[in-house]
Amino acid sequence: MVSPSISARAVAVAMLVVCESVAFAVSFQSAPSGHSGQSGAQGLPWSARRLNWSDYRGMPDNSADAAAMTAYQLDYAEECNGDAFSFSVLSTFRPEQSWVRPSVLTIPARAAQLLDHEQLHFDLSELHARQLRQWLAGLSDPCRLTSKEREKRLQARVRENAATQLRYDRETSFGRDAGAQARWSADTTRALETTAQWAARGTELSRRD
Repeated sequence: MVSPSISARAVAVAMLVVCESVAFAVSFQSAPSGHSGQSGAQGLPWSARRLNWSDYRGMPDNSADAAAMTAYQLDYAEECNGDAFSFSVLSTFRPEQSWVRPSVLTIPARAAQLLDHEQLHFDLSELHARQLRQWLAGLSDPCRLTSKEREKRLQARVRENAATQLRYDRETSFGRDAGAQARWSADTTRALETTAQWAARGTELSRRD
């Protein structure tokens, strides 16, 4: 794992976390005003549109045990202008890094079950993005912190996201446990509803006097 850094210039993907059936990257940039269009060109931003298997364009990894891999990216950008703190957090699905084994698609019932499981991985990424936006908006005097201090606090929350994704796979047995899958789906839907006010993926601005 590469430690992420936040600098005065845009940087490449700084962290890549691979779980058993999900992979996600975290990128850190400055100047959030130009942030959203750049990410949209690289993948599919989360929306009410559900994923389908045609979105999975990557080649299966024969060394992996997973039947499918969902890859997404969390883009984070920030900027301080005096005491005005602006930021952007965006979750995007990465089609070229996401894949499904062809054998799965020959069994329609299993394919539908697995796609529901993979969709929820992406939904959890959006929930995490909303929680990050809420947390960033609530920071006390964020521009009085150094970028390294903000980065350290953010990393802890990124690790929480990885832990949630792993727990989801474990508790649902990768979607094979229908009861557990239904519970995770219901809980995540409720959580997305309660965080609807943080659904805006563009720049948020927090002013501190």
